[in-house]
Amino acid sequence: DRLVPALARRLYDEGRAAFDRGAYVAAVERFTRALPAIEALAMDGQREMEDLRVLTSGFLSLARDRVAPPATPRPPRLASRAWPVETVTLAPGPANADLDPQTTPPVAIEQDLPSWVPDQYGVGAGMNSAIDVRIDETGRVVDVTLVTSAHPRYDFELMRAARNWRYEPARRAGLPVASQKRVEVVLRAR
Repeated sequence: DRLVPALARRLYDEGRAAFDRGAYVAAVERFTRALPAIEALAMDGQREMEDLRVLTSGFLSLARDRVAPPATPRPPRLASRAWPVETVTLAPGPANADLDPQTTPPVAIEQDLPSWVPDQYGVGAGMNSAIDVRIDETGRVVDVTLVTSAHPRYDFELMRAARNWRYEPARRAGLPVASQKRVEVVLRAR
């Protein structure tokens, strides 16, 4: 009972490390070995394994996509467009309690969106996705929450990209403050 969950977690961790360094073949092998044990543990009622099952399945799918060439040629990346539509709210706290005209929202310094190609995700007309990002006083993204799902694979890529975004922090009376920003990504074919 203690050995199998630890082994399954270790295989997942090894697969994730391989995925992160770009060794997708090794990642597929580790995730493929880990998934049956994780699924069995999740079915036996171990709740923490259900989350690990979802992560393992998702990373296995992503790693397989990167190992195998696409079945059909992809259209050029210029055939699509993704752009953010943003709403900003300051995070709760004493510094944000009484908002005034001296408060300025965070400004994106680096906010690269993952690429999107029509029909790549099985949706030809377009999609919308929305996430909330919490930004600390230094302009670093400290938390990402999915608000509206467009497609699980694109949502995963969007949330992963958002963790690397950088901002000029929101300011109140000239001092940096934590804030929260909603970023809605609109994906449409040109």
